[in-house]
Amino acid sequence: MDAQTLTPVNVDRLRQFLISMAERCVHPAAGQLKHRFVTPSYSVNPGGDDHWPVPDRSLTGHYLQMYDWDACFFSQVAPKAGIYGLAEAVVSNFVNLQNDEGYIPRTVSPNRVWDQGDICKPFLAQALQFNLAGQDGPAKSISADLLEKLEAYLAYFETHRRDKTGLYRWRNVLESGVDDNLALISPR
Repeated sequence: MDAQTLTPVNVDRLRQFLISMAERCVHPAAGQLKHRFVTPSYSVNPGGDDHWPVPDRSLTGHYLQMYDWDACFFSQVAPKAGIYGLAEAVVSNFVNLQNDEGYIPRTVSPNRVWDQGDICKPFLAQALQFNLAGQDGPAKSISADLLEKLEAYLAYFETHRRDKTGLYRWRNVLESGVDDNLALISPR
């Protein structure tokens, strides 16, 4: 298929569709996720595959878990869809699953941590900037407890993921968020 046969995208129509579906990606607190959370697929039963050995995403493409990168970016634009306060909820869910060393998992659902050993990408503080700036409802300060947990996470990232070259590294290609890289999507 060449560029001439592609149908032009109606950006306004796409924007309206995404806004209309946004609420369906947000779920109430459940299980180990003590605050509202978000999945990158809409109208799903979050954690519906928690008892399976292989996640549903590998079989159908439906994401039933909350992913670090997707959830943080979604929470930053959620106010455009009239969804406020999601960033703090998302970040709180992740840091509540932090271990004693500061490690935070990247893929979580109501009853399970998926992709054991894969680390949450360092976007958590960035997601909270919208709370501080008042772009996600009334400006809020970040609790001392949450700040301590974020500092412990960044210390873990520095200690365990910084190479002797000074560069940071991922444990595997999926941990990097490669699925969100447009360069890897086939144009067919």
